[in-house]
Amino acid sequence: ILNTAIFAVQNLQSTGVSATVTYGPASATVLFGDGFDTQVWNYVQMSGTYTFNSDNVLTLYGATNLGTTGAGAHIYGSATTPYNSSYVGYGPTSAAPFVNSSMIGGLYTFTSGNLTIVPEVQYVWAKKTPSVGLADSSSNFAMAVFADYQFGKSPYSLGGWAEYFSSSGPDNWFLNPGAKGFGVSITPTWQGKY
Repeated sequence: ILNTAIFAVQNLQSTGVSATVTYGPASATVLFGDGFDTQVWNYVQMSGTYTFNSDNVLTLYGATNLGTTGAGAHIYGSATTPYNSSYVGYGPTSAAPFVNSSMIGGLYTFTSGNLTIVPEVQYVWAKKTPSVGLADSSSNFAMAVFADYQFGKSPYSLGGWAEYFSSSGPDNWFLNPGAKGFGVSITPTWQGKY
């Protein structure tokens, strides 16, 4: 199953502390930690959700690096046991733009019977930071529509998504610097028991 440009540039794993506040149909979460599991604690993530009713939910989110994570930090590893010995690195093909980026996005979940539709939009940018090889600012914009249809009470469903993405600047956000594209995925699914 392919992933989208939205997924590809998001922080997937990190250690941190979080706080969540819920008031009626609204909730907000703030997390402070080591974005991208770098063991450098300088990354803040936030999300807010408003539940209009059981079929309509709006979520807005964002993240930013409060400092600069250097090229020698491990990405998705730890200081003692690096995952695949991956480092943030230096230059436009490194992980430096991801780790030193800011992001804003939102999604809306709409459910009608057995159909769920989720449009999402996201913008990620990294400012010029020569100390980690970011010679110029760059960004990645993506929007997608995700859908899933459950066939009655059967164990079968059909999911899919369509997306558009566009990168600017010298950095490798999704495929390569300056990449633009459109993607589609259709995923028939069968689920038994759990």
